[in-house]
Amino acid sequence: MLLIDAGTSYIKTLDTSSGQTQIIPVKERDLYFKLSPSMSTGHNSAIFKSSKRISELVALTDGIRAVSKDDDFTVLDIGSRDMKLVSFHKGSFEKCDWNTSCGAMIGFTIELMMKYFSKSPSDLPETEKCLDITCGLLGITKFFDSISKEESIEENLSALINGMANYAWHFAGKPKSLYLSGGLSENRIFLHHLGKIVPDLRPTGRFTLLEGLRAKASKEL
Repeated sequence: MLLIDAGTSYIKTLDTSSGQTQIIPVKERDLYFKLSPSMSTGHNSAIFKSSKRISELVALTDGIRAVSKDDDFTVLDIGSRDMKLVSFHKGSFEKCDWNTSCGAMIGFTIELMMKYFSKSPSDLPETEKCLDITCGLLGITKFFDSISKEESIEENLSALINGMANYAWHFAGKPKSLYLSGGLSENRIFLHHLGKIVPDLRPTGRFTLLEGLRAKASKEL
């Protein structure tokens, strides 16, 4: 069975028979337009019209339940264009939230800036500097204001990411324990900054929603 998490920037696939995963950039349209998943989720899931479409919040919740036995948890998924939050208390749904405005484009902005300056997370210092921002796109303005003063590009990229980590933490309700899903859960410098304010930070990788789809699909077989 083929499962797909169709994000804004990347299409993630999981073949349940082989366990093989794949990440396809959205710009590589010829590579995924011919795919026929049985089940899909994500912003671009409408591409796959014959698949059964599942809410991202449902897939995210089921994904955490597939990797954890916790009755109490908060999970934050940061994608290219939005942030999604789900909290459970004593095994029961507590709240969810979906930010497409103030938290917009955090993942995309970080990837864009790193590529523009040809930097990787390993190039950036673990600075205490933090740009006060609530939006990825507006954060770019503060970044360029800083480097126009001949400040370090590397330190200000780290400060930009620090500001985004702080905003993500506030959006999540300032939790002491947090599951982090999405591409940024594999970004060393983002994890460093978020880990300073979240004592129990649990990154789950880029395939959490696919694990949720796998769990749902197995129940329906």
